[in-house]
Amino acid sequence: MEAYMRIIKRHKRCPHCDGLHTKKHGFRYRKKRNSDERFIPVLRWYCDTCNRSFSDTKSIHRFAYAINAARHYFVGRASYRNTAKILNIDRMTAYTHIQAVCKRTKFPWELSQELAPTWSGYLLIDSDEIIVHNQHQYLLVAVDSATRDIPSALLMQHQGVAQWEQLLDTLNTIHYPLKAIVSDAFPAILSAVKNKHPLLPHQICVKHFYDETYRFFRYRPFHMHRDSKQTELFMSLLQPVLFAQSFAHHRGELNHLLNHPQLSHPAFKEPMQRLRYYLPYLTRYLHDRNIPRTTNIIENVFSQLDLKLNPIIKFGSHESAWNTIKSVIAWYRFKKFSNCRKRYHHHNGKAPLELAGVTLKNTPWIYQAIRQF
Repeated sequence: MEAYMRIIKRHKRCPHCDGLHTKKHGFRYRKKRNSDERFIPVLRWYCDTCNRSFSDTKSIHRFAYAINAARHYFVGRASYRNTAKILNIDRMTAYTHIQAVCKRTKFPWELSQELAPTWSGYLLIDSDEIIVHNQHQYLLVAVDSATRDIPSALLMQHQGVAQWEQLLDTLNTIHYPLKAIVSDAFPAILSAVKNKHPLLPHQICVKHFYDETYRFFRYRPFHMHRDSKQTELFMSLLQPVLFAQSFAHHRGELNHLLNHPQLSHPAFKEPMQRLRYYLPYLTRYLHDRNIPRTTNIIENVFSQLDLKLNPIIKFGSHESAWNTIKSVIAWYRFKKFSNCRKRYHHHNGKAPLELAGVTLKNTPWIYQAIRQF
């Protein structure tokens, strides 16, 4: 034991990988702080594990301090200011440390290629607004329905057809086993999926469709009949059509809605036409029970990401925004669920990557999520 302790004392622990396979690596002369003429030698060490060199000094600018600041930032709901208070450093120093780690975080698809998760193939896609330098940019996210994992994500200045096609291309790059897509009725998403995967089942969220139909009647009074009871009747008949549990139930409720004598007013013509147009997209879940009929799963994922994104009022640049977002996504993918209820209670105690079949290491997640230079 004494011999082992002597070996440890002769080696300096690497601040980058915490390894002890280090050796002396010469000196670097550094100017003394209180003198303009005198230089002091600083011993350098070399780590055989990560092939990096470091100084035998306790500098606040070491990357190990940046890792420590980032770990405090992502635990709970700590902000830059709270992280600075915990580490007893300036707020801007804490921001610099955290951004240094975020800059080295791997892209979502890069992490997916490295870990090779096993996904279900039933994908949900949606977007969220991010304010960057007083401008609205859009975070495009893809979530696997069974594992809640995020195979890919992009931060774009627009969310047109080209941007959604680019997100689908990144999924092809990581060989995602795409079986079906669930989204809202955003026209750009419908066109992108039709261009890239014309034969793929595409389900539109029935909850979004129901709410949009309700807003059509509520916020367009010139389309409404004076008798509001007819509008309530239409909405009450639409709900069982959208949330039917079988084809027979769906067909019966649909015929009852289309042929109802009290819904012959011209105000209901446009909602009826819209229902007929989107009907093939609203019934995909009846063909395959593994297809979710709503986008509640990806909405819950956004609520988890917003725990870190909402405290940031706005980002100063696209680069800092994307660096922070990809770190938040990596944090979410390694974070274990703790409050899943009802039929998803078996997810508790497991991270999305673990649900996708990835065996996580015992090292902190942040070491697995950053690039080792």
